[in-house]
Parts: sequence; structure tokens; C-alpha cells
Amino acid sequence: MSKDEKVMKSTSDRIVNSSAGSPSRNSSSRNSNRTSSNNNRNNTTSSTTTTTTTTTTTEASDEDDGSGGRKWRSNSARGLKTFIMGDVSLLVVDDDPVQRMVLKRWLHDAGYKNLTMCESGQQAWEKLNEPDAKFDLVVTDLMMPEVGGDMLLEWIKNHPKYGSSLPVILMSGEDKTEETAASAISIGSQDFLYKPLIKPLFLRKITTVLENMLIKEREAAYETLMKEKEEEIKKLTSEVYLLSNENIKVMKAIESPIEGIARTLSNILSDESLRDLPVKQELENIFLTIRTNKDLYAPAIQELLKQEMNPEAKSLLLSCTENTLARRASIPTFPVVVRQDSIAGLKNWDFNPFLYTDKDLLALIKNMFESFGLMERFQIPVQNLEQFLLAVQKHYHNNQYHNFYHAFDVMQTVYCILSTMGGAVYLTHLDIFALLTAALCHDVGHPGLTNTFLINSENELAMLYNDRSVLECHHSSLAFRLLKKPEYDLLKHLSPLEKKELRTTIITCIMATDMAHHFTNTAKLEQRVKLGKTFDRENKDDRLMLLEAILKAADISNTGKPWPLALEWAKRVAEEGFLQGDIERKENKWPVPEHLDRTKTTFAKNTANFIDLFAIHLYKLIAEVLPDIKIALAQMYENRKNLAEIIKEQEKETQQEKETQAQNSA
Repeated sequence: MSKDEKVMKSTSDRIVNSSAGSPSRNSSSRNSNRTSSNNNRNNTTSSTTTTTTTTTTTEASDEDDGSGGRKWRSNSARGLKTFIMGDVSLLVVDDDPVQRMVLKRWLHDAGYKNLTMCESGQQAWEKLNEPDAKFDLVVTDLMMPEVGGDMLLEWIKNHPKYGSSLPVILMSGEDKTEETAASAISIGSQDFLYKPLIKPLFLRKITTVLENMLIKEREAAYETLMKEKEEEIKKLTSEVYLLSNENIKVMKAIESPIEGIARTLSNILSDESLRDLPVKQELENIFLTIRTNKDLYAPAIQELLKQEMNPEAKSLLLSCTENTLARRASIPTFPVVVRQDSIAGLKNWDFNPFLYTDKDLLALIKNMFESFGLMERFQIPVQNLEQFLLAVQKHYHNNQYHNFYHAFDVMQTVYCILSTMGGAVYLTHLDIFALLTAALCHDVGHPGLTNTFLINSENELAMLYNDRSVLECHHSSLAFRLLKKPEYDLLKHLSPLEKKELRTTIITCIMATDMAHHFTNTAKLEQRVKLGKTFDRENKDDRLMLLEAILKAADISNTGKPWPLALEWAKRVAEEGFLQGDIERKENKWPVPEHLDRTKTTFAKNTANFIDLFAIHLYKLIAEVLPDIKIALAQMYENRKNLAEIIKEQEKETQQEKETQAQNSA
């Protein structure tokens, strides 16, 4: 076991419904009014049959979410809750034995196995009050003797265990007026069905109500989580500030000219004496225009590098500046779609790609394109998309980090930011098409070496792209060379203007992933955020800036993923860098950068420096536009604390080794 592994093991060891009695039956006059009608029914009673079949799988577990004891399927790997027919518990109430038999057969054939059939409202109420009772949906007839469906609904709403969290669908074959349906909805019924029931409609209503209730529960849980994260971020910010004090001082020293100009302009514009003067408007126009000048955003990296800072951080900063700082010294078969719960999980921040094969990932990528309606809107041939995805996968090399799994991870994170965190509302369909494609291809053909290495070694790619964003140019070029082939062409039905815009967007987004442009791009984003205006979907500059930021955030998102995932990615990216350092040490043509030298640093130090210098600031800025991304920011702070613990343990062990060597030498 290596030193890192021993330290990791020791550190991970440290880190890491009352029932109610039956209410009074004192009902309103509606009960007496319905009695005569109900007496004409077939009052034959039959014993109630209760079926309770438990379905288990090795991949999922049932989880009590606290909402009236109801169960949903929870995927332990990703924390995803999704409704699975075989696990849903339904309570069906109808005093007509034939109707009960029909409904039981329909539901059972559709995949609902946990069914409880009751012949009366009173019997259903008794079932609901059993100590271990857990139901996800009640479907009940409205017009029944003694306890009708509306009374049962009222009791459920007032029940301390269920309340409004247990959905109820009312149905009736006697009172079919619109007023009755509207009244049922107004008193809390999720839907109202007229008898005779139509099987497809009935089953569709069941599915819709269950899905809607799950969405409501997710939204409520999400709101609670966001409030918790707000407090957590405040607490973790102060803790991380102490942990990364040195790097924070460094970040404060990184100020571009535009930031100084903007601060001065802001002070001038705050002068009340200028309120009615024309000069104020002129100054405001200058402030709005000046942020588009790229040269003004370049940070004073050269001056910064003269300051005192830890050598690993300085090495990392040097590697993330403009490349001028570096000196020269047959048709495959497409896989079938994976499970539906995996597709739903794509929208989750904690999706774990390592649980899937590369073939599974291909099918999920196809689904991401389909889910935004891109296939229909842009008439993308399905076979072309499938063959393009296979070709892209083939061109990703088997590197430690820059491989197909990283490409998928970045694309899925983009998808999550668009669908779950609200990013899509600011974008057009063409923007989304371009962004997903850019995410998929942003590292295609990556050799597992840095731009600086390619430039210093006079690699043919550096010769081809003139030492400027060598890898990013290579990724963009390779992506479009693939798209140009007829069998991979996704753009064949786009207009010339659409093609031009999409190409520009893809190239711009991929180029923005070059760490040499990090400070320039974040400075632009920061000045745009400081304007205090909402991003405008009709403004192309706003959209392009957001597209760049989303892809950039997704590219470095591994620092903000749940700890086990973040840890895996951190070790992978460090090992890829160390392998390059090994080559550089062996060839001995130029000094090995500190952050790539496995004899001088560790994955924990590198990752902590990266979070301090790059990741936190970017995510804070994006959170100003997309507040829901604060969940990732909170996790990033937590990961930073965990890394500090690992660093502390590693330094302690290193010190002990030095002391042991000194004793042995003595």
C-alpha cells in the first residue's frame, strides 16, 4: 500500500408516524342525500383481498422519505428517487365488487403489484390507520354508503400521518356533472374520473398523479436543501478561508486592469453630485462598453509570480497562463438504451458515471440530445447521431483523466446545469445543441499531455496551431472533421446561418476550457455580474458568456462533486500529470513543474490549490446567475476541508519518516 493510500484510508475513516383513530362520522347532509341512491346499488359484500408483494433488486432500496411514511425507490449510488410501478402501494376503494375486480386486474397487468382493495370507505380508513400502513395513492369511488370518497378524502387530509402528502383520485359513475368534478378538485382530489372507466386513460391518470407528487416532494426537499446549503456555505467559507489563507492572498493580488477601472468608475458614479449631469451617462456608457475589450481583462500574472507563495501553487498558476509563457527548449452497433431510472438520474449533480459501461454512457448521451427535442427541431438523423457518438468515443484515448468518462462527466454536468439548475431558460435550442456537442468533444483526441509540454517538445500539434491553445484547437478541429463526414453529419438540415452560429459557439466554448484563458474569462463574467442586470436571452453576448461559463464549470466540476467521486477524479487528474512529470524528469530537457512532480507534491495539495485558485471563484460568480449551483459550491467547500485533513496527515507522516531517517543516520 502506497503512502497516499495509507493516508487516505486513515482519513476516510474519520471523514466520511403515529396512527390516528377513526374520526367522527358526523357528515354533512350530502351523506343522507346519497343514501337513497346507494340503496339501489348492488350491496352484495365480499371479503376484501389484500395483496402485498414486495419487489426487491440488488441496485435499489426503499426509503422512507418522511412524507407520511410513503416509499419511493432510492438509488443508493446517486440518491435518486424515482417512482417504480412494482414498488408503489395503491389503495383502491369501490363498493362495486365487479369494478374492484376489473381495476385490480388492470393495475396488476400494468405492473402495480402492491394493491389493497377495499369495499367501503370505512374499511379503507381502517387500512390507512394500521401501524405499518404505507400507501402512495388512494383511488376511491365518490358515491358509497356511510363513508363516501369525499369524506374519506377529508379524513386523509386531516390525518397527522398522511395529510396532503397522500394523493387521492375520486371517481364516479352516478354524478358526472362538471360541477362535481370541479368540486372534487377544489376539496383536494388530485383528479376526477367518470365511470365507466377507460383502461388507458385510467392508467395514464395514475401514472401522472404519482409523477406529479414525486416532483412536488423533490421540489420541497430541494428548497429545504437549498436553505441548509446557504447556511452550510457561510460556515464552510470561513473555515476554508483559514485553510487556504495563503492562496486567498494570492487571488486578491490577481487584478486585471478592467477591475481597477471598474472600481474607479463605480466610485465616481456613486457621487450624488453627478446625478443630473450628462457626464454620468457618458461614464455609464464607457463602463458598459469597456468590458468587451479582451486586453483589459488579462490579469497581471507576471507580477503575481514574483510574490511569495507555495511552489506547487506557483507552478499551477504558471501552467494556466497564456502559452507565450512557455519556451521552446465496418459500422459498429450502437448500444440499446439503459434503465429509465438511469435516464432520470442524468439530471442529478451526483450522477456517477463509473457505475456504467462505456456502452451505457453512449445510450445516455443519445438521450441527452433527445430530451431537449433537438432531434426533431434540427432533423438530426438518428443513425448519424449514433455513428457520430461511436466515432467520438473511439477518438478519446485511454488516459488516466482525459478519457471518454471525463467527456461524459462534463456533458452530464452541463445537462444537469441546464435542466436542474435553470441554465436552459437563458438559451436557445441552437445554443443547447452547440453546448452539448462542445461538452462531448471538448477533449476529444487528448494525448494526456499539457499544452506547455507540447509546445516545449515542439510537438507537431504545436507546430500546426502555432503554440496557441494547442489542445483546444485540436479538439475543435477534430470534432468538425468528424461532423463533416456524411455518415456523422448532424448538421445536414441546418441553414447556413445556423451552421455558422453553431460552429462559432462550439469553437468558442471549447477554447474557453483552456486554463490560459481562465482569469480573462472570469474577469469578464465578474464585470457582467456586477452590472446587476439579469442575463438577457435576446443578447448574443450574454448567451455566449453563459455558455462558456457553463462548460468551464462543468469541466472543473469534479472538485465539487460528492466526496467519493471528487476523490476519484482528483487522484486520476493528478496521476495523469505525474506521468507527464515522469517523462519530463527522464528526458531532462527542462525543469519538471512542481505540481507535476510526484516527488514534491501530492494529489491532495494539487487539488486544494486548484480549488483555492480557480474553482471556488468561478462557481461563486455562476451562482449569481444560477443560484441552484450553490449546492455544488457547498460540496466544494466540504471537499476542501477533507483535502486539508489528508494534507495534514501526509505532512505528519513525512515528518515522521524524516525523523526516523535522522535517527538511523545518527
